[in-house]
Amino acid sequence: MKTLAPILLCTVIVVHASLALAGDPLVRESEIPLGNVAGRIDHLAIDLRRERLFVAELGNNSVGVVDLKAGKAVRQLTGINAPQGVAYLASADTLYVASRTDGTLHPFVGPELKPADAIELGANADNVRADEQNNLVLVGYGAGLAAVDGGTATNAKKIELGGHPEGFQQDVSASRIFVNLPGDSSVAVVDPSTGVVDAKWPLKGLSANFPMAFDAKRQRALIATREPSGLVVLQARQGDILQGEKGFGDVIYAGRTCGDADDLFFDAKRNRVYVICGQGFIDTFQYDANGYLRIARTPTVKGARTGLFSPDRDRLYLAVSRQEGTPPAIWVYKPE
Repeated sequence: MKTLAPILLCTVIVVHASLALAGDPLVRESEIPLGNVAGRIDHLAIDLRRERLFVAELGNNSVGVVDLKAGKAVRQLTGINAPQGVAYLASADTLYVASRTDGTLHPFVGPELKPADAIELGANADNVRADEQNNLVLVGYGAGLAAVDGGTATNAKKIELGGHPEGFQQDVSASRIFVNLPGDSSVAVVDPSTGVVDAKWPLKGLSANFPMAFDAKRQRALIATREPSGLVVLQARQGDILQGEKGFGDVIYAGRTCGDADDLFFDAKRNRVYVICGQGFIDTFQYDANGYLRIARTPTVKGARTGLFSPDRDRLYLAVSRQEGTPPAIWVYKPE
């Protein structure tokens, strides 16, 4: 087993009026109506070449297709029970949609998004990530991860985790995947080349760890917990512990966030973290010499808990489900 060591960064998160930027760091520049969409909306994916956004309309048993250039919803993909996770793999020109109900993965191929044969995974197929470098799609399901070959759309490998995975992120440079396991409040470290869980790091005193982002430059996994609502900053290094390092083997709580976080993104251009919360806010944290400081809390609408940050388009897309007085839509935010 490899020696993998978590080094946890303790940062006092303080919101100062003097830290506020000139205006909100996220400015809502437009809204894209989704039409007649009922129920909860889950995760999003993007096809950059064709400027299309894909919306997992879980409660509506459909996936919305949004033309970002035209600023309108143009199509719905149907025949999917409770779509949760979505990912677009550009190397295969295929959209992959995970079904919570029957545990299948549905490929939609090419510019016309033609449906291909569903891939059987297991119960509660959930988060989906595209690995462009290896032409793979990674899917969390049941108590494991599946690696699906984008070229053949077949199940290439299954990795047992011992618990249902929620948010996970891949560190391609070190061939590692960090996986949130809220069932036992831990983070699993997986070697995708061997399918072996190299380590499990308990989040002591914290639970409901659902979304995760990754700061590749600083090799830090950023995790939002719901109990209590907060941001955990985890730096992982492969190898021995350097003498004098502290916080080793213990989870140090980094700072409070808004409640019911379900999506989390890192903006490498600005060294920012965006935490999307069903409580009705987006929290923005700024990295500087003192760590990750919360600089703003942007009001949204209650229940809007998922979204997508696209570094290439430099936009944050927020999924807003139908509520009293609020129609289903994608709210588009421009970082300032």
